[in-house]
Amino acid sequence: MRAEDVADISSHIFSAAIDQRKWADVLKSINKCFPGIRTHIFTQDTVISSTTGFYTEGYDPALMEQYSSYYADKNSWAPSFSVAPSGSVLSSEAMISKEELVSTEFYNDWIRPQEDIIGGGGAVIERGPTSSALFGGNIREKDRERLEPQWMDFVRLILPMLQSGWRINRLLAASEIEMLLPAKARATNAAIILTDQQDRPVYANRAAEELLIDGQAVGFSAAGKLQIAGLTHKLDDYLKGEFSSFVEISLVSGCQAWIGKLEPATFEALDFSFHVEGSSPEKLIVISEKRKKPDHVALLKRAFGMTTAEAQVALLISEGMDINEISELRTVSRNTVRYQVKAALEKVGVRRQTQLALSIAKLTSQ
Repeated sequence: MRAEDVADISSHIFSAAIDQRKWADVLKSINKCFPGIRTHIFTQDTVISSTTGFYTEGYDPALMEQYSSYYADKNSWAPSFSVAPSGSVLSSEAMISKEELVSTEFYNDWIRPQEDIIGGGGAVIERGPTSSALFGGNIREKDRERLEPQWMDFVRLILPMLQSGWRINRLLAASEIEMLLPAKARATNAAIILTDQQDRPVYANRAAEELLIDGQAVGFSAAGKLQIAGLTHKLDDYLKGEFSSFVEISLVSGCQAWIGKLEPATFEALDFSFHVEGSSPEKLIVISEKRKKPDHVALLKRAFGMTTAEAQVALLISEGMDINEISELRTVSRNTVRYQVKAALEKVGVRRQTQLALSIAKLTSQ
């Protein structure tokens, strides 16, 4: 492949990184260099190994309609892709042997009618707990020996560029999604999830991916639908069919959740790398993780070598309580409290209780 061809393709990739609608142009630029190969970028539901959307170039549109409506769930190459990590490069033969493939309905009714496009291969652009992005190409059996080695070398060459472009898309998407959140939901490290009309996740930010991996607060049903611990009804039941409204729900995990059903036009105006044909986001779910109260007693023990009792008394002093009040609260003698205050003063290196209070306030506010 000529250097100018690679430069042209990489230019299209980074244009698509800014505007996801241009991924189709990436495939067109690739097909100029490989006119005998039919190319595609697929997004796939990781949980149920089902195709959720795609860009294609060189395939018969009628056959792609058949694929979308029926054969997506029968794709014989999908199982191998569904377990391969990000960055994996796989030939079609590595995904499933020819002997196994030719016995399938997918091969006989969808692959063979397209001039027997049994060859080729591709790569995993990105894999997450909810979805994967896959790139590849199909080659006619009669062209396989001639084209497949060149194609697989090209896939390895172009993969890092595809990964960079796709990740930029996701970062831009995350920042745009945050603008849609209700004000109270804009918490640091909030988990953000977008689901389609079937409540299957099509996007999850890093915080949401961590919750999905943990599986306690958020998980999946056998059909790949999002499940939130503590919700006893379907997501639609909470929304009552209304668009552009967020419902706030307290979860049993101690988290707060906001669920909103947004109009299609809201998403169409945004550049989402996952918003491809056949995959339209509908619901926006935000989960604000339970914030743990800072353990200031442990902090004082680490910082100054105080005992637990000394740290507790020092914190009460910093809150404005006097010796008598602390004695009554802790049901110990005033002499015991005075001894603990004196020890705390010495360990902090100050002489007055006001200085102790200021030192503790400064430390615990950081």
